[in-house]
Amino acid sequence: MILSAGVTLPGRFEGLEVAAQRRVMEVNYFGAVHVLQALLPRLEAGSRIGLIGSAAGMAGIHGYGGYAPSKFALRGLAEVLRVELSAQGIGVTLCQPPDTETAMLQAERGNRPAVTEAIAGPRALSPAAVADCLIRAMETDRFHALPGLSVRLLHGFGPIAGAFLRWRQAQLIRALGPD
Repeated sequence: MILSAGVTLPGRFEGLEVAAQRRVMEVNYFGAVHVLQALLPRLEAGSRIGLIGSAAGMAGIHGYGGYAPSKFALRGLAEVLRVELSAQGIGVTLCQPPDTETAMLQAERGNRPAVTEAIAGPRALSPAAVADCLIRAMETDRFHALPGLSVRLLHGFGPIAGAFLRWRQAQLIRALGPD
């Protein structure tokens, strides 16, 4: 089972209404919760669950004041499920891709702050590359599926990479402004 529902809400936290943030959390986090609640009783040993998170669920990214928290929550859910379901022989894999060429990304471009755009860069992964990474990780019962070098570096060097990312974003905010 692969859970891949998601919406984005680009914008700085202070400019996002609570209702809009709630909608993002409802889709990105609670959407997975509802499906899992319904389907978990039907899964057997050897079943695999793949959750599509985001690199934005690994480090705070300027301009994702609503989106990133929902993906952090999904990451926490995946970690709990990995532990709780292992005794039943059910595997859980969390995929945390960077920008991926999807309709959601196309709609987001042009609406996110300049700093967010600069951090993301011009390249995005193909959906096939992300799917291949996730499927390989699920087949080998790995918890993390990390497509792309930038995500693997962020994961592997978390505190150092996170500190660098915060420093780089501060530079970009000074240069480009917050919006």
